[in-house]
Amino acid sequence: MLPRSLKFYLGVLGALLAAGFVVTVTAAATGVRAQPFAAASPKPSASPGATAKSQAYCDSFINHLASNLGKKPGDVQKAAASALDQTLDDAVKAGDLTRQQADTIKSRQASKPVCAGGLAALRPDREGSRARVGQAAYAKALGISPQDLKQQLASGKTIKDIAAAKGMDENTFRNNLVNAVKPDLDARVAAGKLTQQQEDTILNKLKTAPLPRWDKTK
Repeated sequence: MLPRSLKFYLGVLGALLAAGFVVTVTAAATGVRAQPFAAASPKPSASPGATAKSQAYCDSFINHLASNLGKKPGDVQKAAASALDQTLDDAVKAGDLTRQQADTIKSRQASKPVCAGGLAALRPDREGSRARVGQAAYAKALGISPQDLKQQLASGKTIKDIAAAKGMDENTFRNNLVNAVKPDLDARVAAGKLTQQQEDTILNKLKTAPLPRWDKTK
């Protein structure tokens, strides 16, 4: 039987892992939608190198936890998996998840490392990973007010149409957009909310990736 301290810590770990999935289910149920203008945000890479690095950090986490608790890594893995199952059962009893949702989460987690719900992904904080370029930045790049931009979009115009009326081609608009968002991104880097590499990724995508609603009305 596991000591109470180990059960407690692994219970907390299981709850954290479950929480990540519960948030996903809740967001889907409430119909949350993305903002009209989403930034080209850096996403976790699915490359073999990134996967190997994530697994290495996950293994490191398990080894540290096992050492801190005086247990073997295999015992920690088993206890954490059990704690996750127990936590999901608690969520079902509380009415936060249906039994089907809980079983789906269990089946998905069964083939993943115990820390795959958070640490293995090595995601930056939400503010950094989901930095957005909103209508204010688009309006600034176009040299108009956000309200004017909103009205012109509502009338059926595209960003391309509005830019053309201002004498801008796509490259000019992209450069203006980069200049509009860069000061905010620089401030985020200085505050430790983004890495320089993440800022560079966002700016590079703004320069090259498809622009939301550039030539579409919706």
